[in-house]
Amino acid sequence: MNRILLFGLGAAVVVAWSSSAWSAVIGFNVADQGMPYSEAGYDFAKTTNASNITQTQISSSELLIGASDGNVEVTMTRNGGGTFDIASLDYSVSGNDTGTFTEWRIISSLGAEAVLDSPTSPSGTLNLNWTGVTSVRFRVFESNSAGPNTMRIDNITIPEPASAALMVATLGGLLLGRRRSARFANQSFATEYSR
Repeated sequence: MNRILLFGLGAAVVVAWSSSAWSAVIGFNVADQGMPYSEAGYDFAKTTNASNITQTQISSSELLIGASDGNVEVTMTRNGGGTFDIASLDYSVSGNDTGTFTEWRIISSLGAEAVLDSPTSPSGTLNLNWTGVTSVRFRVFESNSAGPNTMRIDNITIPEPASAALMVATLGGLLLGRRRSARFANQSFATEYSR
């Protein structure tokens, strides 16, 4: 019986370890919605001083930020405050940057930045591995553009080490309880037969 229990617990650990239970993925899985937006315990809000905001919304299951003239930002925070980590995200940028200044940036509250460049890498997966941030800003800046410049963000992966620690502690408690139960049963058995 003990071997079956241990095998079952071991299989549960392997399945949990290999699953996505160790991280949350924000996939913006809604058809169309404006700002503010919340998903998986995280909030997204628009902050801007742009003179012409073309788009800042959840569209086609992704965060869409666009500007024609000025600075447009969407800020991501943990619902209720606190720090969080970001492992990676998918992105694409596009725009009309001929003869103008255009930038697409992702900026953490700790000052780390990722600058996305449309001509050299218009899309991909960005491995950030940022830890202990309180906010992340997604910024599109455009100066004197003839057309909109956009940034699309999807599949933000947020590691959740607290979930892993809780599961390990729970399994450890189960094993310890089982071991104590077995030891108590053996002592009772030995006491009963020594009389």
